[in-house]
Amino acid sequence: MTIHSIESQVISDIKGGFRLKVSILDLGMYIAGFTARYSDKNESGLWIQPPATKVGEKWISVVEFNKNKVIWEEIEKSIIEAVNMYTIPDNSYEELTQEEINLSISKAVDNFNRNSPGNH
Repeated sequence: MTIHSIESQVISDIKGGFRLKVSILDLGMYIAGFTARYSDKNESGLWIQPPATKVGEKWISVVEFNKNKVIWEEIEKSIIEAVNMYTIPDNSYEELTQEEINLSISKAVDNFNRNSPGNH
């Protein structure tokens, strides 16, 4: 059951993944700076992190979530869907298995990393 109205949008490619903006529409919150990086340690194939900023030698969370709450599940689901739509054209991801989706995400990340400035 969905409790919140959440939309995620891929803003840019980053090394090893994607930067996203998450809009929690029913709360009037718009949070930029989420990252989703390819990871075979997660069932979805993505490691999702909320925004953080580096202060000195430490990374400080800009916004924190209790990852045992429904809102975090809904944010993760929204981010995964946004990445799928971004990396797999024409919404054909709805017909793919999770393994095929993970492979497509991995290929997109690898292609980005190969073609990024400084990686030649």
